[in-house]
Amino acid sequence: MKLKADSSACVRYSSKLSECKECENICPYDAIKCVDGGISLFLQNCTSCGVCVGICPTEALELGNFSVRDFLFDFLKSDENRI
Repeated sequence: MKLKADSSACVRYSSKLSECKECENICPYDAIKCVDGGISLFLQNCTSCGVCVGICPTEALELGNFSVRDFLFDFLKSDENRI
């Protein structure tokens, strides 16, 4: 799965005063950098782990057919106690 970004959906695109860096801060592989007007992806660093997709408050990031909602409900139905 390949990570995709919709910079126009990013809060940094719509608000120059936004200091949101949730995706950049959570990415363990330095694959995302928040810049003025949106986000920059460094796909050579991306491992498709999906943590950035789950943390983005505006759903500006997408990972193939990964659905955070479906993942969460599947997890809650399972016997797992760790993500």
